[in-house]
Amino acid sequence: MTAYLLTDLGIAHIRTVLLGQVEGQYRLVLGTTTPSTLAAPQEDAWVGLQRTVQQLEHLTGQRLYNPQDETFQVTFLATASSTGRSLRAVLLGLMDLSLTSAQRALTGTYLEVVATLSVMDINTEEERINTILRYQPDVIFIVGGTDDGNDQQVRDLVRLVSLAVRLIPNREERPLVLYAGNSALRGWFTEQFNSPFGEPYTTIYTADNVRPALEEENLTSAKRILAQVYDFYMARRREDFRRISGLSARGIAPTAQSALNIVRYLDNLHQDAGIICVDLGSSTSALLASYQDQASAHIRSNLGLGHSLLSLLEAVDWRDVDRWLPFPFSLDALEEWVYNKWLAPTTIPHNLRDLFIELAIAREIVRVLVRDASLEWTRLHGTDNPPFALLILTGAVFTGSLPPGLAVLVALDALQPAGVLEVWLDPTR
Repeated sequence: MTAYLLTDLGIAHIRTVLLGQVEGQYRLVLGTTTPSTLAAPQEDAWVGLQRTVQQLEHLTGQRLYNPQDETFQVTFLATASSTGRSLRAVLLGLMDLSLTSAQRALTGTYLEVVATLSVMDINTEEERINTILRYQPDVIFIVGGTDDGNDQQVRDLVRLVSLAVRLIPNREERPLVLYAGNSALRGWFTEQFNSPFGEPYTTIYTADNVRPALEEENLTSAKRILAQVYDFYMARRREDFRRISGLSARGIAPTAQSALNIVRYLDNLHQDAGIICVDLGSSTSALLASYQDQASAHIRSNLGLGHSLLSLLEAVDWRDVDRWLPFPFSLDALEEWVYNKWLAPTTIPHNLRDLFIELAIAREIVRVLVRDASLEWTRLHGTDNPPFALLILTGAVFTGSLPPGLAVLVALDALQPAGVLEVWLDPTR
C-alpha cells in the first residue's frame, strides 16, 4: 500500500496525518496531535516527531519508521510554521512592477521585507550597501529586467549585492541570495558569487523571471524556490530541522504555502466558488484565500494566541478587545492577561472570564489579518469583502474545546462575510 505521512511542526503542537489507499482512493486513515517540543525546555522537533509517529504506529499497528536505518516506510512530508522571528528579506529590483511581483511571490512564506531598494532610489551605492548591512537580512531577493530587456541595470544590482555579501566576514552570517530577474543573466549571476577558491561566497538560488515581459507575470518558479530557501535556512539554523529535512521527500516546506496550495485546489474543485481559510496559531496567524483563480496569503509571523502574544499590545487597541466583552475591561487588565498567557502559552482558559477574553483577542487578530488582506482583495476583485462560498477554520482556539457553533460565531464576528457560506472546522490543524 502506498501511504503518506504528513507532519506539520508548530511551536505549540505537532500534527500528523496518515493517508492511505482505500478501495483505490486516498483516504485519511488517522490523525494525531501531540504537544510540540520545538520550544523550551526541549527545543528539539525530532523528539516530538518520534512521539507522534510512535503514537500512530500503536494505533494503526503498522511500522512507519525504522530506527535501525533511520528511514520511513511510507512517503514522509514535513511542513513548519515560523518557530521564532520571521526571516528578514531585502528586495532589490529595477521598477515598481517587478518589485510588486516579488512581493506576491513571497505570499505564503514567513519572510518579512525589511527594506526595498530599486534603481529609482536617489541613494548612492554606498548608502544601498549600508542599508543591506544594517538590516542584516537572512535573504536577499533580486528581481528586474524583462527577458529581452536592457541588462546593465540588473548587473549593477547583482554586483552591489555581491559586494555587500563579501563585506560580511563570517560566511554563516551571510544572507542567502535568490535571483529571479532577466533569465539571460542566470549564469553570469552565479559567477558573481564564486570566490577564487572555488567555494561560493554564500548560498545562491535562481528562479524563472517573475516578470519575463511587461504584461506577463510568472511566480510559480520563484514560489517553489522560496520554499527551498526556507527549508535550507531552517536546516542551517537547527540540527533537529536538518535531520527532519533529510527524511522528508520535499524538505521542510512553509506551512502557509502548503495550506495555500490546498485552498487553491479546493477553489478549483468547487468551480472557483471562493475559499477562505483562517489559521490562528500560537506563534503565527494566517488568512489564506482563493477567489476567481486568484490566491492570496496574509501572514503575521509575530502575532498569535500564545508564544507571540506580546505583539498584540502593539497591533491591537485594547478598546477593540473591550467591545466583545460583557464585563468591564481596561488596558491594564489586557496587559495583565496577555503577560500571564505569554508566560504559559499552551494553557487553556480556566474560567469563563478568561475564555471571553481569549475569544475577543482571537476576533481582533483575525480583524488585523482582514485589514491586511482587504487592499489586495480590492485590487484583485474590486471589493474588500469577496463573497466566499467556503470558510475553513484551523487552530486550537477554533477546533480545540469550543462547541462548533461557538467557534463559527467567533469567526463570523471577525470576518463579517457577505452572503451565505459553508464552514469546515479542521480538527487535525
